[in-house]
Amino acid sequence: MRIDFTLIGQDSEEMSIMDKFCIFFVEKIREELHYSIIENKLNVREKDLLDSGWINWIGKKPDSINIVKLIDYIIDNIICIKRKNNIYSILVNPRKNLPGSYTKLERIARFIDKGNEKTPPTLVFTKVFNRYRDNLKLYWDYFITEKLDKPRVTELVVVI
Repeated sequence: MRIDFTLIGQDSEEMSIMDKFCIFFVEKIREELHYSIIENKLNVREKDLLDSGWINWIGKKPDSINIVKLIDYIIDNIICIKRKNNIYSILVNPRKNLPGSYTKLERIARFIDKGNEKTPPTLVFTKVFNRYRDNLKLYWDYFITEKLDKPRVTELVVVI
């Protein structure tokens, strides 16, 4: 549930739109996640989350979790972090906690996606992340063509 990549611009124009591309790319991932997640399959995760002993609740454990709102919250907290040398990472915000707990949101997302020894995986996030990782170069080429009105001719995206 993470995409690490390097963008290499051919000129200053391309370099100047890298951050805008990342915003565009994250929005595309979020859109697909919102449309592809089947809520009925995820409702079973509510009980698993409530029964888990690894969530550190603030105060009393809630009686229920609105799984649809939780998934929306996770999706809305998918971000792009720029590292040095034009290296970017798209991931669930590592600074956010599950509301009402001290447990990191990325840990909740990983559990929903990957499951554990008792809970089978759903792979709802992994499937979308992998599809976008595999097509990152096409999105970058499309973005440059749209924004700068010039075609791309070389391979200048490295997926890490």
